[in-house]
Amino acid sequence: MHRQLVKKENAHDDSIWSVAWTQKTNLIVTAGVDEKVREGIEPIHRIYYPGCEDARTHSAVKIWNAEDLKLRSEFAEHSLAVTSVSASGDGKTVAASSMDGLISVRDLETGKKVLTISAGTVETWTVAYDPTGETLATGTHSGDINIWSLKDGKKAGKLKTGGNFTLSVAYSPDGSLLAGSTHDGVVSIFDRSGAIIHKLTGHKVLLILHKHSITLKTPETAAVAYVYVSRSLFGALRSLPTVGRSSRAQMTST
Repeated sequence: MHRQLVKKENAHDDSIWSVAWTQKTNLIVTAGVDEKVREGIEPIHRIYYPGCEDARTHSAVKIWNAEDLKLRSEFAEHSLAVTSVSASGDGKTVAASSMDGLISVRDLETGKKVLTISAGTVETWTVAYDPTGETLATGTHSGDINIWSLKDGKKAGKLKTGGNFTLSVAYSPDGSLLAGSTHDGVVSIFDRSGAIIHKLTGHKVLLILHKHSITLKTPETAAVAYVYVSRSLFGALRSLPTVGRSSRAQMTST
């Protein structure tokens, strides 16, 4: 049974679309559709969108101490909503994807920009950090998953889910597998070669995949149900039948 330890009212000026908890550095990263940076808060770093006369009109990514939710940093870098954030495995950097088509990577301690990737409009709906620290994966409106190199910001590959609109992506803990969920209720599991080794079907609702839970949102009611797994999701997936066998695995809600 969980209990509430701390709560932050009005953390953002509008909906918070994404949250990530860093490993080792114990920070919480939030992002959403703010149209301004809040007044009256003095974080360690406040960095605005370069060249903007009034950066308060830009969406913010905020960094909080996990223990007391004290604001450490906020970055108003994106001109449209920040839809997803993901932290590196060492907890030192964070990647943010935005509807403006940019992926930004920043150092969480110094606030310094590490990398900016111009992916293109609606090509960056969701982002996931490779646990090895070598690449980022982003879901696109076409259903593809793009892989980006963290060395030079160039596209390193493209994975075809066969679905439409990839809403969430997640790496296995060791980075050997990558999962992507699409608007049509399908989860595709890829290996390092880019081949689909598992395909889970059966959902008739919108499915968003996370490391330790699966969130289901019905388009009609926007009701949310959480399915908690008792062991590693990707460990369980390894035991499922592969695509092409007669007994195709299906995941259904109860």
